Amino acid sequence: MHDVHHYWRGIIDPNPLDAEFIDWNEDREEHLARHRVSIYDVQEGVANAVLWMKNLKYGPDRWRLMTFNDAGRPLALFFAYDGDRRALIPITGRTAKPDEVDKYLK
Repeated sequence: MHDVHHYWRGIIDPNPLDAEFIDWNEDREEHLARHRVSIYDVQEGVANAVLWMKNLKYGPDRWRLMTFNDAGRPLALFFAYDGDRRALIPITGRTAKPDEVDKYLK
C-alpha cells in the first residue's frame, strides 16, 4: 500500500489498512459481477488503494475505497471491516463516477 496510508494506521481503530485478507463468498462475487467488478478488480483495487473513507451511513464498520485496478479503471469499492478477524468483507463495487474521479482520484 502507498506510504500516505500508513499515517492512518493506529489512528482509526479498527482500520481496513490492517486487513490480512479479503473474505469472499459466492454471493458477494455474483453481486460484484452484476456491477462488472471482478475479484481481480477488488484485489488490485485494495493493493492500489488511493483513499479509504468511513461510510458511517451504513454502520461503524463500513468503508468506501476509492482506487484503480491495474488497468487504470477507477473504482468505488465498499466493504465491511471485521477488526477481530482483520478481514475485508466486500459489500459492493462499481466504476467510480466522474465526479468521484475528479474529487478523490486526481
